[in-house]
Amino acid sequence: MIEHLDLTKGPLMKILFFAKGQETLAIEYLCASLKNAGHEVELLFEPELDGGMGFLPPYLLKWLRNEDLWIKAIEKISPDLVALSCPLNIYPFVKQVVKLVKQYFDIPVIIGGGHATLAPDYILANENIDMVCLGEGEEPLVELADKMTSGKDYTDTKNIWFKKKGTIIRNPVRSLLEEIDCLPFPDRDLFYKYGCFSGNVYFVAGRGCPYHCTYCCQHAFSL
Repeated sequence: MIEHLDLTKGPLMKILFFAKGQETLAIEYLCASLKNAGHEVELLFEPELDGGMGFLPPYLLKWLRNEDLWIKAIEKISPDLVALSCPLNIYPFVKQVVKLVKQYFDIPVIIGGGHATLAPDYILANENIDMVCLGEGEEPLVELADKMTSGKDYTDTKNIWFKKKGTIIRNPVRSLLEEIDCLPFPDRDLFYKYGCFSGNVYFVAGRGCPYHCTYCCQHAFSL
């Protein structure tokens, strides 16, 4: 099970997630784990303005996005940490978000997901990104939030790499969860308010794959 510190007598972390296009199960699992540990979560969501095809130029996407509304929303939420799950295809969106965050706010930023797992050094080369999470994120993110809340050193958190004074702290990756039933059910509330369930609803019954087919990249995630 995911263990966390007893923080009932102290302030908790507020984590703001950004998502794009559709319901994201990874974020829903992370939100559920964080809320189960007593932390607060919020979501800013962008519909798939270009249909996922990337045919709209960046300046038009920026105009459609209305970044002033994002800035006001971040100010209102006042998060302690900004987090994004980054499959390979939405890294351009991630770059735009973290640039906006760092331009107007002094908030640490962490990136997880497939792109961060397969290319952590590349992600951390972005000056606006402070941390990357490799592999499964539920336990690492809860541990990170607990440590940040309690004022403890959090740069030894397994699965998470940190930038510190121009160097990268590369922590080892913990073992994969053998029993995903220990996780709380994914929290769909934050996506529901954005109307994400008018079409498909996503479920997973397991994680990973026991095979190593030469044509598939799935085995690369078995760190």
